[in-house]
Amino acid sequence: MKKSLFIAILIMSQIKADFNFTNMIADVTTTIKDSVTSTPKSPQEIEKERLIEAQNIKNAHFNNLWSDIFDDLQELLVLENKYLKVPESSYLGADKKSVREDIDETIATIYQNLTEDDILNYKKDINKLNEKIASLKKNKKEYIEQKITAPIKSMIETTKSGYDEKIADANIEILAHQKSIQDIKNGLQKSFATVGIILSADEINIMLSKVYGDDIIQMSVVIGLLNQITEQLMVLMQESNEELSYAKKYYGVFMVTLQVVVYTQQQYIDKIAHNFIPKIKKIIIDSQAKVHKTTLLYREERDETRKKIYKQNIKTQQFTTKVANLYLKDLVALQSKLIKGQNITKDNLKLAKNTYETVSLSANLSHIMSDNKSIFNAVMKIQMPELIPFENKEIERKYVELTNKMIVE
Repeated sequence: MKKSLFIAILIMSQIKADFNFTNMIADVTTTIKDSVTSTPKSPQEIEKERLIEAQNIKNAHFNNLWSDIFDDLQELLVLENKYLKVPESSYLGADKKSVREDIDETIATIYQNLTEDDILNYKKDINKLNEKIASLKKNKKEYIEQKITAPIKSMIETTKSGYDEKIADANIEILAHQKSIQDIKNGLQKSFATVGIILSADEINIMLSKVYGDDIIQMSVVIGLLNQITEQLMVLMQESNEELSYAKKYYGVFMVTLQVVVYTQQQYIDKIAHNFIPKIKKIIIDSQAKVHKTTLLYREERDETRKKIYKQNIKTQQFTTKVANLYLKDLVALQSKLIKGQNITKDNLKLAKNTYETVSLSANLSHIMSDNKSIFNAVMKIQMPELIPFENKEIERKYVELTNKMIVE
């Protein structure tokens, strides 16, 4: 059987271990090292124990998730069965419209619970580390300035050598925080590789520099968690010896997980269509207007010095327009990929619903569920953005600048 969708493994071994439980794993490794007496453990043994601990963390995490989400999925299945039985409209009781509203609300609740998973704290961790680095660099600059007038010897004031020590300590802390950020990015890189999506360190940076980077990872986490649930459902079917009533129940839960996947995909399709694309289009219009205005000022200006500055401003504004147009093209291409992936999920949802309503052989259920595991993986590959390398650092900086602008606005 092919590997599960990469985030399923990502939950199991990478992000959870690398991002949220870094300190816990470090403590485990330290404890192992400290416990060494006459015969030190080999690096392979230490790594094996670290992986076992990470696996235990993964199991505890999924057990908590299962108890929360599985009940919601069963409730969603009950509503789907109810929807088939209620009339189109009713003045006194439930009808298809009211039940559909309950279904949509339940799906939204499941999605909300999945997106609140603490596995997604990686970006928060990166931001905190970057804030610490910025603060240290600011302190370092102040130390360098204060060192100029500092005494060589003093019992009261900080001396030149004292500031040298402060600068050296700041450098060490900066390097440590930069390494922590790189460790987080390495975790992402390894997790993508588990399902054959090979991304270089630069491509990871590109993804994180773009406005949709977090959304792609978040969407993958949600779909991956649902895929993990699918794996567990298959186990339950096998343990029940595929007894028809149980098999149909578990397959029904699998069917509604596909509904949550479709809903999840729609969140990001809508976000690109109604949020990111309009914002980047506004940036393009604004930058074009600035070019036009500055060009008029340039033509009216007679002083050569000011004309040179206007000319440089025009080049800068034109560059912003160029990069913004590249960004727009990037967003449109990703939107197309997301829609393509969602269409595949919708087709499989139609098949799942039809099979659930007409099922007679439980063996067919395991076969279809197994096939859909591979489809989950394929859909995520389809929905991966094209991570075309930046032509130069200037374009990369401009992408980050535009990303921050779209987030703030």
